[in-house]
Amino acid sequence: MKKNLAILFGGRSAEYAISLLSTANVLAQCRQLAEYEIFLLGISQSGIFYEYHGPDDRIPTDEWLADPQFVQPIAFLPGSLKGYRRQPARPGRMPSDQPIDIFFPVLHGQDGEGGPLQGFLEVLGVPYVGCKYLSAALMMDKAYANMIFDQGHLAQTPWLSLKRQSSLPNMDDLSQEMEARGVCFPLFVKPANTGSSVGISKVTDPAKLAQALNLAFSFDSKLILENAVVGRELEVAVLEDTDGQLIVSPPGEILPGHDFYDYEDKYASDSQSQLVLPASLSPDQDAEIRSMAAQAFRLADCCGLARVDFFLRAEDQAFLINEINTMPGFTAISMYSKLMALAGLSPQDLMRKLLQSAY
Repeated sequence: MKKNLAILFGGRSAEYAISLLSTANVLAQCRQLAEYEIFLLGISQSGIFYEYHGPDDRIPTDEWLADPQFVQPIAFLPGSLKGYRRQPARPGRMPSDQPIDIFFPVLHGQDGEGGPLQGFLEVLGVPYVGCKYLSAALMMDKAYANMIFDQGHLAQTPWLSLKRQSSLPNMDDLSQEMEARGVCFPLFVKPANTGSSVGISKVTDPAKLAQALNLAFSFDSKLILENAVVGRELEVAVLEDTDGQLIVSPPGEILPGHDFYDYEDKYASDSQSQLVLPASLSPDQDAEIRSMAAQAFRLADCCGLARVDFFLRAEDQAFLINEINTMPGFTAISMYSKLMALAGLSPQDLMRKLLQSAY
């Protein structure tokens, strides 16, 4: 008997468009899995849940909500229904219930991968792909993630966090704190709870720091400052198999087309960035970075999947952890699926293992 699989997409975060692109690729692969009946659940940018039953190709172009005949509002009834209830399209019609066996939340950003949705799915009591709500929330918040990396003695670049007050921090006080923490220019200013490089600035001139702070604070009430690293950007994909063992991919390298790997460089159709698969490393370096990725995955109490990002610092060839992405992108140019292919998993096999591991 087929299992009912609900693929969730969209959401209210700044990474809504990336969710749509990722969903198109996840859906194309899941369509090949005969053991699942697929239901598509879209979340509008205003936060309304719909069941979508239109053409697949309307999702990546953000046309899925354009035609009312393809969408129907739904509601969830935690405690009484492990699934959702379709709201009647016209007065006098009865609602209908749809049980779900497993959810695949293909969402990026705070609401989608940062814990709130995971906690909601926990309340529904239905298995879902990806990390649980606590590890998702902690890894989404870069300040908390960095604290955990520090506690686990994983090397990283110097950093500090700031919270928004009624005005920007006093620059003299901030300068003293930066000096005490070893944070210096050039540096990156990042919102603590966004992904896909949204709201991030590279600052080389101290006179432009306030501008970068304002930009980051427009996306989040908390941000981090961290030293820019001169070196190579490397990523490792981690998959938790059904027996709890980790499949750790060979590392891949990103050659940014811009000054750093920003949003446009990641997702624009004319991006000049390049992916080197696998990265050119010595056997010892390969073993070290894969071991660090597995250590980080366990340290953060991740499950299901994650992509662990590193820098290889040029001056001393030391690996520095950058971040853990608990729901990495699945767009056509995203790294996670490509790295898992290096580990021997076809796209369909990857989807099957992700769904199986959720149980």
